[in-house]
Order: sequence, then C-alpha cells, then structure tokens
Amino acid sequence: QITAYVSLNGISKAGEYNLPVKVHVTDEIMAYDPFEITVKPEYIKVQVENKDIKYVKIEPMIVGEPEHGYEIKSFEINPPIAEITGPHTMIENTKMIYTEKVDVTGLAKKESFDVKFRSLNKLLTITEKEPVKVTVVIEPMQMEKLFENVEINITGLKSNLIISEE
Repeated sequence: QITAYVSLNGISKAGEYNLPVKVHVTDEIMAYDPFEITVKPEYIKVQVENKDIKYVKIEPMIVGEPEHGYEIKSFEINPPIAEITGPHTMIENTKMIYTEKVDVTGLAKKESFDVKFRSLNKLLTITEKEPVKVTVVIEPMQMEKLFENVEINITGLKSNLIISEE
C-alpha cells in the first residue's frame, strides 16, 4: 500500500543522476489521521546508459556422452546468430549466448533438438524467436590401434614352408 520509486521521465542522455525518491500511498492508508511519511535516503544515485544492439553467436550447451563407440562430429545451430539489446556496457561485454542443455546421452545417430535460450541478465533482451534448432551429428568412432616394436613368433609352420621376409 506504500510504494517508493524514482522517476526517469525527462532523462534523455546517458550519465549519473541523483534522483529524488518519491512515495505513492493508497487512499486506504491516507484515511489514517495524522499520518506522516519520511523517505531516507531522499535521493538515489542512478547510472543511466544508452540502449545498444549487438549480434552475437549462439552456442549450444551440449551435455552427456553418445553411445559407446560413437562421437560428436559436429553441430549446427539455426539461426547461428541472435540480436540482443540492452545497456551499452552489458552489450559490449556479451560475446555469445547459450542455449538450454542439449542432452546427447546414449545417441548413436544425427539428432535435432528445439531448445530455448538460457536466461540472460534481466536487463538484456534477445530479439530472436525461440526455440532455435540444434542439430548434433553423431558418427561411429574411427577405432584404429597401431602396434609398434612387437616381436612376432611363428608357430605351426609346416616343415616344407619357409619365411623369407620380415
């Protein structure tokens, strides 16, 4: 029934401002007599920044392991880039955004997932529509073992045969 707030009306440039704390009281509270409201602090320092736009790469958050003998060869994201908006310093420091988890546990083939974005700071907004499509390409592992410097013994060679080369 009592709300304290600061008004940003009239501020059009980035900068630091000392704004008065204002109070809104419902009529129900105002019915009490006598009634006095004091606000401390009377002013709050607020940093105001310009709103900015940036295009950043979308990165999937892949978790889990494919089926034994398979591996993740690649992944594709559609769309690969998203537009974000927000305060200049936050936009400047944002290099990429992540999707929610993409669980590849037990997969043995190419699979597509529709996933949402992981939540960002509440001051940043992603303008791309959700969900995004993440396609994970899973292929059998190339299993090859090279044995070097191993002595080879010949057993069971018939007496009419001979080994001529290594």
